[in-house]
Amino acid sequence: MCQVESAIQLLRGRIYEAMDNRSQAVQCYRAALVLDVRCFEAFECLVQHHMMSAAEGEVISDFFESVYNVYLYAITQKLWTDFDGNDRRSK
Repeated sequence: MCQVESAIQLLRGRIYEAMDNRSQAVQCYRAALVLDVRCFEAFECLVQHHMMSAAEGEVISDFFESVYNVYLYAITQKLWTDFDGNDRRSK
């Protein structure tokens, strides 16, 4: 359900942006990210149009970096473990 609400906020933001109402657009894009932090389109709109502060950008960038690192860790663990669950690394 949050993804639908996030998409609605994203669309509202785009409408406000088309109407040159940047403050309302920013509020909608931020709301979209709060509802679904994976809403890359809202993040992209904020970044491309310079609608967020440097501190906000750093927080979101750090979050995406953390998610990426967790993803890499999970893949690495999967590569080291064969299909039977045995660890392939030498002991």
